[in-house]
Amino acid sequence: MTILGLNLFGREPSASIEVDGVILAFAEEDRFSREKFAEDRLPFDAVEFCLKQANISPKDIECIAFPWQGNSYADGTIQKFYRKLNNEFLPDDETLHWQNHNLKIYHPKHIRRSIEQLWRGVTGFESLPEICFVPHHYAHACGAFFCSEFDEALIVVFDGNGDYECTSIWTGTSNGIKKLASIDLPHSLGWFYSTMSNFLGFYQGAGEPKVMGLAAYGENTEFYADKMANIIISEDSSWRYKVDHHYLFSGEHNFSSEFTDELCSLLKLKPRKSTDPLTQDHFNLAKSVQNTLEITTKKIIEYWQIETGLRNLCLNGGVALNCKMNGELWKTGKFDRIYILPAASDAGQSVGAIASILWDKYKKKLTHINDAALGPEFSDEEIEQVLEKSGYFYTKHTNIATTVAEALAKGQVVGWFQGRLEMGPRALGCRSILADPRDSALRDRINTKIKNREPWRPLCPSILEELASEYLEYDTSAPFMNLAFYVRPSATNMLSGVTHVDRTTRPQLVSKERQPLYWNMIDTFRKITGIGAVLNTSFNVNKEPVVLSPEDAIRCFASSGLDSLAIGSFFVSKSRLTSKIEINEEIKNKHVSMKFTNIPTGYYPIGSNRNVIKVNSFEIAQFPVTNYEYGRFLVWLENHSDEKIRHPLQPIQKSHIPQYWYNSEWNQKNHPVVGVDFWDAWAYSRWLGLRLPTELEWEVAAAGIEGLRFPWGNTWQPDLCNSSERYGEHAWRDGCTMPVDSFPNGASPFGVLDMAGNVWEWTETPFYTDFLSNITCSFDGDTPISIRGGSFRRDKRYQQCNERCESEADCRGSNNGFRLCR
Repeated sequence: MTILGLNLFGREPSASIEVDGVILAFAEEDRFSREKFAEDRLPFDAVEFCLKQANISPKDIECIAFPWQGNSYADGTIQKFYRKLNNEFLPDDETLHWQNHNLKIYHPKHIRRSIEQLWRGVTGFESLPEICFVPHHYAHACGAFFCSEFDEALIVVFDGNGDYECTSIWTGTSNGIKKLASIDLPHSLGWFYSTMSNFLGFYQGAGEPKVMGLAAYGENTEFYADKMANIIISEDSSWRYKVDHHYLFSGEHNFSSEFTDELCSLLKLKPRKSTDPLTQDHFNLAKSVQNTLEITTKKIIEYWQIETGLRNLCLNGGVALNCKMNGELWKTGKFDRIYILPAASDAGQSVGAIASILWDKYKKKLTHINDAALGPEFSDEEIEQVLEKSGYFYTKHTNIATTVAEALAKGQVVGWFQGRLEMGPRALGCRSILADPRDSALRDRINTKIKNREPWRPLCPSILEELASEYLEYDTSAPFMNLAFYVRPSATNMLSGVTHVDRTTRPQLVSKERQPLYWNMIDTFRKITGIGAVLNTSFNVNKEPVVLSPEDAIRCFASSGLDSLAIGSFFVSKSRLTSKIEINEEIKNKHVSMKFTNIPTGYYPIGSNRNVIKVNSFEIAQFPVTNYEYGRFLVWLENHSDEKIRHPLQPIQKSHIPQYWYNSEWNQKNHPVVGVDFWDAWAYSRWLGLRLPTELEWEVAAAGIEGLRFPWGNTWQPDLCNSSERYGEHAWRDGCTMPVDSFPNGASPFGVLDMAGNVWEWTETPFYTDFLSNITCSFDGDTPISIRGGSFRRDKRYQQCNERCESEADCRGSNNGFRLCR
């Protein structure tokens, strides 16, 4: 039998494929799209990879497994649950919107339409295999148990929510999986932790690991412990708990949609903005949040272990990525073995759905997943083709493991790109940044100058499995970096770069049998230094996915402070770098010759309400900035700092190399530069002594004195711009930029081109719902930025002159560009 598993909608879309009980391939879409989490994208590339890797014809797929119970959204089950929930907990508008959204996207008709679109895009076929719906928590439970090697186990799922459950307890035996109990919404530990992450100033979905790391700097305080007990209410005589909805859902939301004003009153603390400094109060709150999670989950685990008598534990769900919690659960001593799927969050649900269907339909178990390397890999021939184009100096080695070990021993920080991409969020020796684990200064350098993230974030080690007991207080297997252990006091100096302030670390124990190349590299490092471990963190920079391809690796290498790169059999240094876009030497230090159009002072109708506003004269560039023009900026930066041209709020250690600079699809000379964020656009404009347009100026230049609907008039004409209508339903996958002079007939009344389609364009204006009341506001570092223009990935609605969108300042999308103003 052959089953394709899909996780769709929301964050972490993924695909996996099973043949005769073995998962042959797994991939997350954001690794291909290069947009972290790839929210709401259909996993075209992930599915295409899985079919190719498994060497399977689409006609051989017998079933598509989907990890949500679609039928429950059509037969009234979920509607009935929501009505009951709303009668009890008085929902706000945000909650009602969320419920209606779920009822729409998880309805079988919508699921089928989406999968049909995906299937046609990848295979060209109209007819679909059977779609099999799987209850969300059941898929998590099956993914954990059937991917383990256990004959029987207690299975516990903790997540934000799935269908209507948020905590569930199961047993797995040779007879299958049986549910014992569950806790339904709104009593979600995942939501609780995510909400507190938001309160502490971190982005939801990406901030939870930061809270876990921050907690180690906190102190146990009675004040915050008491406050947490008001939010997570434990039933003394039972394993059950409740979340008090007044602090998270029901009430006024003047600070955030994620929590109520009542939470601020309870904590007697103002919610932190992402740009605010961290104080001891924040550390202590994080500590109490983490403690509350550990205490609550430990009570659940201990209760059900006594009830079942089972000595093996399987954990799954997004909360199971909390390695500190996992370590505390293991330390209860209630279990002999523990298994956590390396992709424990919803990304791994494409595997869980397969495991469910394989058992329910065929009474077969998946083969144990003990190696996370299930993604794409690249041959030396493919790698060298990329290296030749990059302009970097590289050498080929018969023993790359020895070369890397020697470089690490000399204090280098090395990018490691070997074999198949690993599944899940942890670096497991396939796409890693490596360093000497003894040197805490290297840890600080990696955090601040390479990964561009907070200096207090912990980094982790890869340790030779057979030597782990010399360094760690541990007694179980840990191949996937999802358990935290204490470092032995005698080993803290040897592992100072990977030991957190609370003396914990999150190790990957490396097996010679499963990872011979990686094991040999670490063992060679041991022979040189006496330390059988290396510092290992994921091969990416802040807010980017882990690198997938050689092109990704080269781009990350070029835009970060890495010293060298080991990719396949090749060792790459940063000497002899040449720009991908060739720049004539004689014009390196001259200003770009751009064409500007004068926009006269006048009264212009603005926005959907056509409010007439006086706008003073200005000049705006006729085209967006091109790759050729931006390339000259990068040449200048090779010998200069951006200190005098960067935005005052820009992170100091930041590269201005665009996200897709080494990808030939995106870096053609006369195309608009993309993959640039607000900081890049700002710095470039100041380098030339110019600026970005305000949102008001941009709309005036596009719509003219008559306030046209589109730059060319009031009627939509798809042949006058580069929009998604040129690419049909596959615009997100197949769409691309076009030369900036492609649509002369699409010019605005002032002759400005590309004001609709091609790229979203950064403005200098923060995004507010009522922008006319905030047109004089300057960027505060926290509010999103307004972008205009629609881009090639958007339909006609977004190509309208008054259509607005928002973007975080550090977003580097493949359809984000800019133009200049003066």
